Amino acid sequence: MTRYLVTWEIDYEGEGDAEAAARWAWEILRKPHSTANVFTMIDEAGNETKLDLAEIDEERLEASIGSVGDVLRRLTGEAVDAHR
Repeated sequence: MTRYLVTWEIDYEGEGDAEAAARWAWEILRKPHSTANVFTMIDEAGNETKLDLAEIDEERLEASIGSVGDVLRRLTGEAVDAHR
């Protein structure tokens, strides 16, 4: 089983102590439609990977929309050919 240290970073400048900063960051992470979407993963060998999950999801959505469009065009074309 692979282990990763997963981190998300944000700068906090405001009133309060360390707990206030942590609670502020936690609130951002938990919000629906949060833009807290870039994470850094470090594996056991020390290799670091940064991922933007919103970017990955957008690419997957665009690919699936293209796939659905292809299927619909094929089905529509087949239906038209069947009625000729």
